[in-house]
Amino acid sequence: MDYEMMDIKRQINSMIYLNYISYSVLSGCGSCRVPSPKDMEELETLLEELPLDRRPHNIIFTDSLYKRCMPKYQNDIENPYDFSDFRWVTKKSKRVIDIDVMANSIIGCCNLIERLLTFDLQLENPNFMIYMLHKTAVNQGVFIIRHLKIGSMFYNGEDVAEEGDSELHIQISSDNPDIVSQFAVFHAISALVQISNFGQQFFNYSMEELIDQLNILPDLLTTFSEGLEKYSSKELSLIGLHLTEVYKKSGCHLEIIHKFLHKITKELSQRIKSDGKVLRYRDREETASPSTTTNCLNLLSQCAYMFSSKSCYEACHIIYRDILTTWDERSHVFKFRSSNKQTYSIKDLSSIISALFSYTRTITDAEQYERIEKQIVTFTETTLLKSCIFNGQNYPVLQQNKMKLHDALEPEKPWAPVFNKAFEYKLSKNKYYCDADVFRADYVLPACTILLNCINN
Repeated sequence: MDYEMMDIKRQINSMIYLNYISYSVLSGCGSCRVPSPKDMEELETLLEELPLDRRPHNIIFTDSLYKRCMPKYQNDIENPYDFSDFRWVTKKSKRVIDIDVMANSIIGCCNLIERLLTFDLQLENPNFMIYMLHKTAVNQGVFIIRHLKIGSMFYNGEDVAEEGDSELHIQISSDNPDIVSQFAVFHAISALVQISNFGQQFFNYSMEELIDQLNILPDLLTTFSEGLEKYSSKELSLIGLHLTEVYKKSGCHLEIIHKFLHKITKELSQRIKSDGKVLRYRDREETASPSTTTNCLNLLSQCAYMFSSKSCYEACHIIYRDILTTWDERSHVFKFRSSNKQTYSIKDLSSIISALFSYTRTITDAEQYERIEKQIVTFTETTLLKSCIFNGQNYPVLQQNKMKLHDALEPEKPWAPVFNKAFEYKLSKNKYYCDADVFRADYVLPACTILLNCINN
């Protein structure tokens, strides 16, 4: 084993940081604008702290994000401090503004600010990066409320403005809004409200417009609870994971959130078979996918720990015992298929790693805790680090040197350092197959959210 737990956490935090900076802040894949005079006053104060040759310039703010983009730079990187060098090509961009992508962008930016404030991430220009992450999160939160909301619900949209048009033209989708995305938005707002309480310089945006949105939550929960059994285990586990973070972060509606988390975990517990398999729906025999199963383990473990719930303790132990039967000690992976070829998406990896982190909080036996911690380290090293599911880093991003990452091969082309959707692992040859392609923000950002929340708790 080459890595220790602290190394694993550092690697994950660093890769996710590069992913968010590359996409949410720098890519230009969305509606962008130059800083206002007020923004420039704030920036000047921060930039004065930096040496002249290390001051970022051509700064932009990305207020909305497209769902799918090509993570390839338009230009050769000549100056790591020039924002314009890190713009992505427009080829294959899908100009859909997905509400779940936007919400998870905000959540990730806020979580990374915490990592910087607690020195879990170390950069050469931390104050500037904290400012950029906060500005990005606030701007995207305001965009959601002002452009993607009808009544009390949030919808996907599409940027239909003509090329070069300076005015925003967002066409909101008439489709029924996804239920999980609604809770992702409340998670995002809660994260913004929590960050605003940190008292940092320039965290001075009035939170009233955002806090008002949290008052919609009780009505949404009431509507959601009617016919809870009709939702899939995937939806219930993801909603539950968002609600646990709202409970921790917002300080609002704690009693009603606790009540509904109890309802969700009770419903999921009733779907766990005696062998530990989780049913996809209550009244069907079809079992849930590995990512949904591990999300259920994650949620039940967190609720067991947060609320000292005996039923959640029992349920998460049953699920883990079944998952453990797929563990292959030789290859250090969970073999969810009998084939020699195992395929993992970024969602799979995030769900598994996060669930194991949460599950360790329910373990009191020292030897068992040590075994699971070793499992986390070896699985993460084998899959997330060595597989090249992360594109690597051809150039330093907004600093003089590259961040210290693992020794995975770098991509041949100048791809931005972001996560790919999935990879294949051939066990017998210990070989990985992962081609860089279109950036799927709808896969990557929700996965990053779950990972950041669990590994840093």
